[in-house]
Amino acid sequence: MQPATNPSSLTRFLGAQLRLGRSRDIWFFALLLSTTLSMFVAYIARLHPITHDAFHEMAMIRYWMQSGEFPYRDVFAFTPTVSPAVHHEWATGLFLYFATSISDEGFIGIALLKWLMIGLLGLMLYRVGRQAGGHPLIIAIMAPIAFPLLWVGFATVRAGLFTLVAIAAQLLMQQSDLRGRKVWIAYWIPLYLVWLNVHAGFVVGVAMLGLHGIERLLLIAHERYPRPLGQSLKSWLVGIPFGDYLTNCWIKVWHLVLLIPVMILGLLCNPWGADYFPYLVRAISMPRPTMLEWRPLWHTTDPERTLFCFGISIALLLYAIRHRRVTRWTGLLISLFAAYMAMKHIRHGAIYGVLWIGLVPAWLTPTPLGRWIVKRLEEHRRPILRFASLVSLLCLGFSISHRFYTVSLPASNDDSPHCYPVHAVDFLNRKGFQGNLFTPFHAGSFVSWKLFPSTKVSIDGRYEVAYREDVLPDHNCFYRGDSNWAEILKKYPCDAILIPVGSPVRKRIDEAIEMADRESDTLCDWEIVYQDNAYLIAAKRVGG
Repeated sequence: MQPATNPSSLTRFLGAQLRLGRSRDIWFFALLLSTTLSMFVAYIARLHPITHDAFHEMAMIRYWMQSGEFPYRDVFAFTPTVSPAVHHEWATGLFLYFATSISDEGFIGIALLKWLMIGLLGLMLYRVGRQAGGHPLIIAIMAPIAFPLLWVGFATVRAGLFTLVAIAAQLLMQQSDLRGRKVWIAYWIPLYLVWLNVHAGFVVGVAMLGLHGIERLLLIAHERYPRPLGQSLKSWLVGIPFGDYLTNCWIKVWHLVLLIPVMILGLLCNPWGADYFPYLVRAISMPRPTMLEWRPLWHTTDPERTLFCFGISIALLLYAIRHRRVTRWTGLLISLFAAYMAMKHIRHGAIYGVLWIGLVPAWLTPTPLGRWIVKRLEEHRRPILRFASLVSLLCLGFSISHRFYTVSLPASNDDSPHCYPVHAVDFLNRKGFQGNLFTPFHAGSFVSWKLFPSTKVSIDGRYEVAYREDVLPDHNCFYRGDSNWAEILKKYPCDAILIPVGSPVRKRIDEAIEMADRESDTLCDWEIVYQDNAYLIAAKRVGG
């Protein structure tokens, strides 16, 4: 008969998956980790409305499938576009397009894709943390600090989510490289080729690899030529035998050097070939003052909590740097750079959050603070188990009440401030509308998904991907009802206008219609032909 201390099959399975071996605390660790997971699910539970990016990505793939012609140049807009239109997220559209084939509306497939990627991301980040020496309790306790920074990457479903998953995968590969293994290159190359076709965020992977190489060079110098206590940095550097150092560097990092031409040639592995690179340079350097997610972090939703958590994360990172030996770092440089970029741009907060969860808890584990946290948690196991169970139940209830498992299409302002013109598009479809429709930035892609090719839009959310730099500012001026709103309609002749209810330009158009006899002929041409609680449509009068 086996002793009572022999772990059950389920316990052994959990121990293997959580990389805990035969630890007696497996169930304690598992509950706290599941509580952290439930908190994250609750945090993003309301992010189930499908993002407008998904529609223009899927519309592009559908056009390709139906016509047999890949759209190197824009086919959806009647406004001035760039040529070629390099859509760096085209492969994301491929994933989403085929995911929609699972059900009639396509929402089930998109939801499955989203949660599959989130689950994969969580598993890889946990493994990164454990391989770096992170204690499960520290990982569970510290991870929620980064949650307020992550939300921008988890809309349903943005191409940036693929980048977050790829970052976690590359962190695992870089840890393998530190252990002297090089087989990871066979996995990184296909990852890189897929990554650069699903999202331009692959440049983060390139930066990670470059900074990883610099860290390797620094570690070689530190390990092979240790700096004596009291010696100045300058004299230490001068004393390093340069030839011997280069030889050792080549032995350790030759494979990273050989990846440079692979990365350069890999840029050609996309539908646009060499045209991808100039687009990439233009997109990275382009200012985006009108885009909320490209503004500094203090412009985010709930800035107080976000900035507080960001400050805590930076403080813990600096604390870990103070208490850790340099020889045990990997990912420090990219973490510091990501922290800077997160402060500069809201959208980069998700990248910093993923790096922070994967690396910083492991760096904190051996510090005095880390040891103190583990000791206190283990000393108060019972009350912590009760509290964690309660938090898990509350988070589960909150998530279910907000239908975290679904994908939704908000059709009114009551559902979302950025709702879609579902009923307005149905109206145009019933009327057999054909022509040019002036559209808001976030609604144009949905119109293309539903009404193309009979309808072309003025803008659809692709911004620098397809449109000239003056197109979006003109749209902003129009919907704000600026004094030149009528001239903008002359600049971009259209057959109908899609207007969100409450948009300032609505008042301008109403005034123009009421005083048609005293306004220009162009303004006399318009009439309101449809209205619901979210959108209205102004169309040209028959014979106008």
